[in-house]
Amino acid sequence: MSGPVAGPPPGWYHDGRQQRWWDGAAWGPAAPGGPGPQTDEQRGALAATFANLGILMMWFVLPLIIRFAEKDNPFVKHHATEALNFQILFGIIWNAALLPDILSGTGAPGAKFVIGTSVAFSAFVANVVFSVIAAVRAHRGEWYRYPINLRLVRGAMVIPKDASGRRIRPTTD
Repeated sequence: MSGPVAGPPPGWYHDGRQQRWWDGAAWGPAAPGGPGPQTDEQRGALAATFANLGILMMWFVLPLIIRFAEKDNPFVKHHATEALNFQILFGIIWNAALLPDILSGTGAPGAKFVIGTSVAFSAFVANVVFSVIAAVRAHRGEWYRYPINLRLVRGAMVIPKDASGRRIRPTTD
């Protein structure tokens, strides 16, 4: 005949929400220094990441939706506004490069067509590169500004830099 089944030995275990002490029979106090309250960057990292990937998903519509849906989180609002402004700039460059050839209606590819499509393709590649960089930075919880942007829509924060030139978390008054 076997004795009672022994449970896990005493120690620190995750109880589904946090680290707590298990004494072999009952849960004890929570571990000191457990996870504290999340920052705006931690809460909004995923939404900010998706806002910057608008070129891959619905052009400027996705950053616009996220900007209005997450307006109370300054980190998400900043990234969504930056992404929205950059997508507007991309749309202006794309249309300025391709519309003259489309409206001329010549049908034959000439120098205007080659130049227009080259500019449009270069703008698309730059858009993808800068959007991916911004998405990675947002996912890391970093405040990022696109190096080239019109900033027509207000809402992005000015990001101060420390003595070494690294961007630091902006403070809100």
